[in-house]
Amino acid sequence: MTARDIRKQLLAAISSMDRRVTIPDLVARTGLSLSDVSTELNELAYELKADLDVTDSGQIYYRFPKDLHYRYFSNRLMELAYRLWTAILPALKFLFRISFGLLLLASISIVFFITLVLQSLMSAFSGNPNEVLNPIRQFAKLIKRLQLFKPIHWKFWQTNEKSEIASIDENAEDNGFLLNCHEFLFGPEDPNKNFENEKSKGIAQLIRSNNGIILPEQLAPLSGSSAEELEGAFPVLAKFHGIPGATPSGHLVYKFPEMQEAVSQPDLEPAVADEFQSTALPLEHTDGDHVSSTSASSQLPPANLKMKPRVFTSISSERMKSILLLAVSNFFGTVFFWWLLFSVRSSDDITQEVFLLLALYASFFLIFPAIRWISVHILNRRIKRYNEKIDKLEADLTAPDNALKLAISEVSKLRQDEISKLSDNLVYTTSRDYLEQEADLLLSKTDDNTQ
Repeated sequence: MTARDIRKQLLAAISSMDRRVTIPDLVARTGLSLSDVSTELNELAYELKADLDVTDSGQIYYRFPKDLHYRYFSNRLMELAYRLWTAILPALKFLFRISFGLLLLASISIVFFITLVLQSLMSAFSGNPNEVLNPIRQFAKLIKRLQLFKPIHWKFWQTNEKSEIASIDENAEDNGFLLNCHEFLFGPEDPNKNFENEKSKGIAQLIRSNNGIILPEQLAPLSGSSAEELEGAFPVLAKFHGIPGATPSGHLVYKFPEMQEAVSQPDLEPAVADEFQSTALPLEHTDGDHVSSTSASSQLPPANLKMKPRVFTSISSERMKSILLLAVSNFFGTVFFWWLLFSVRSSDDITQEVFLLLALYASFFLIFPAIRWISVHILNRRIKRYNEKIDKLEADLTAPDNALKLAISEVSKLRQDEISKLSDNLVYTTSRDYLEQEADLLLSKTDDNTQ
């Protein structure tokens, strides 16, 4: 029996019992198993906003609202609508992406058609039909070169975790004219959109590999803030529950007690101890003069984290020239015909407004990429300055001065002292009988007392 059938029976039983029921009552009324009734009843109670009544004897009643059937079917309709929306959303996004290219083609086609009509009228007086046929051939060749639909797979509604439109290869050199128009306008995806998450992961690995005690100089190449910029460390302290401290010489350190790693020393018989691999003590390793402490079971942190430069577009120069040529031709064509209609004033207002809208769209196709090109260069200058700062912070850490060398040796001693206080000795495991473990514990205590 499916969950849907069980819910139908439960709804009918709840309605027949005045909407105030207990689990045993429903089991007796429906004949369903106790587990099925308990699971689905709790789901229904949550979904339909039921109330719980508890008597002094501990009996629990589920009290459902009067409009439970309305709420139930309303939720079903909302769920169906959500499923439909998630099914068509990738298609809508795909249509949005290709709409810019389609509008450009429609606009340039209107300009070409009007130009062709004018040239046909001129050729009628000259008696040379080639003046009409040649532009048609050239326009057909242009459309053929654009390869509008060649790389597009029509199963665009299939999605995966990487992209909402799985059929579009983001790494391909050419996704076709229609999709290239969208990228020409809005650019590729930001390569640094997950930068803050990567930064948090790197800092967490740094803290973990150094047993919860780090120097500000170690944090700097990952956080992007120098050791003197203490405000840059506050978000890290807040996120990982850290507290500031000091070495014996007075150098600042950051301690993260909850990120420290205990040393496993299982006090079990050999057969059981083999099942629990002990964590080795941190091993000192050097990177130039940079001494850090890493545990054998910890993931080594990255040396630094730099931002990737933004790119204006990943479209090939040949494809971009084709789009730019069409955009420029469309701009001059629409502006010219709008100016012509406006100056002659021989047409109605609707025609002028149509060409005005086409001219504005043609302007958008040129102005917006120009603004984005400027913004990309400004952002890249900032990214370059940030990466240069990271290089300097890393260089200061790999070639420390005497004060930093002293702090490194002192913090290494602090880590060893902290590790000696930690232990994750096994007290109980389900792989052995409880009484046997208690007997072993008593024997170990007895041995300690005799010694």
